[in-house]
Amino acid sequence: MKKLIFICRGNKLRSPIAEAIFNKDPVKGWKAFSYGTEVEKEGWQNMKLSQFGGDLQIALEEMGKLDMDISNKKCNQILPEYVEKANKVIVMAETKFVPDWLEKKNYERWEIHNPENISEFYDQDLISLLSEKVNELKKSLEKT
Repeated sequence: MKKLIFICRGNKLRSPIAEAIFNKDPVKGWKAFSYGTEVEKEGWQNMKLSQFGGDLQIALEEMGKLDMDISNKKCNQILPEYVEKANKVIVMAETKFVPDWLEKKNYERWEIHNPENISEFYDQDLISLLSEKVNELKKSLEKT
């Protein structure tokens, strides 16, 4: 089984959404995982997404409407050994949140802004944007 890793800053929104979209209908022989670069620093390690209040709940509801319940997904810190074992790595974390060790690795960068609030989430239509990017990625992986 080939491993695909999505990485954002907190593993609370962008990377779990991308993981869920990919794994709902994965490319044969692939499985996606998601992690964050600042999870331990923020004290979020192993916290379920459903434990976060506020705007995140709306995003969870939107994913639920698409038959992708990510509310029990736990935030996890990215570690070097996870990247070493991955076949493909996608980083969405802003450059200032990418650790030096990760900068030295081979990864694909997606410039997807982390919404500060729910209005930004809707303004950039984050789920649709990630769906589009993930579907493009799937097409490229199917060719390999």
